[in-house]
Amino acid sequence: LMSKKPAKLMIFFADWCGPCQAAQKAMKENVALKRIVDSYEVLQYDFDVAIPMRRKYNVDRVPTFIIVSEDEELRRQVGFSSTEKLKNFLD
Repeated sequence: LMSKKPAKLMIFFADWCGPCQAAQKAMKENVALKRIVDSYEVLQYDFDVAIPMRRKYNVDRVPTFIIVSEDEELRRQVGFSSTEKLKNFLD
């Protein structure tokens, strides 16, 4: 029986982005959110550096959260407004 690989959580962020920093803080400090995030294989991309990945996934705003399984995009959320909203998106 092959075990299914965990879905990937791709996070596009930038150091100059306030909402990105708020999201990072929430993902570290909120226990329930951290548990959900830890269930993914997390890949973080610096918006200013990862130009090819930005183009591939059509990312033009940060933060952008994309859930990918078997190389197929399942869903995405652009922006960070609340821990609760991010939790609902990821869960």
